[in-house]
Amino acid sequence: MVTNMEDRHEQVINIIRAIRESFGSSIAVYTQGNCYQFYEILKSIFPDAEAYESPHVFTKIDGRFYDIRGELKTPLNLLPVENNRLIALTANKYTDERRKTEAYERFKLHNAGIIPYYLLD
Repeated sequence: MVTNMEDRHEQVINIIRAIRESFGSSIAVYTQGNCYQFYEILKSIFPDAEAYESPHVFTKIDGRFYDIRGELKTPLNLLPVENNRLIALTANKYTDERRKTEAYERFKLHNAGIIPYYLLD
């Protein structure tokens, strides 16, 4: 059980670290199209979490801002995510199917000699 704000901050950081270290592309996934979905994960664990954007979505918990990289240390002009933006943010989900399709398209371009092999990934 978390007894104070510093303990809770450590709990948030530990959860973020566990998610980040759970797969190799986590930073790319949650900073390039699924930042709102990362907020949804943290919100499921910390029900009082709030979404803020810059336009990248950060999660506010106990007055601190977080994303997949940890706590935001540099002040940004963050605004609360408004209800009319929720549909757009939810629709922006970068799915595995979308990744496969884009990887296949890059592979086809490579085979056609349009892009070099090192740009496939």
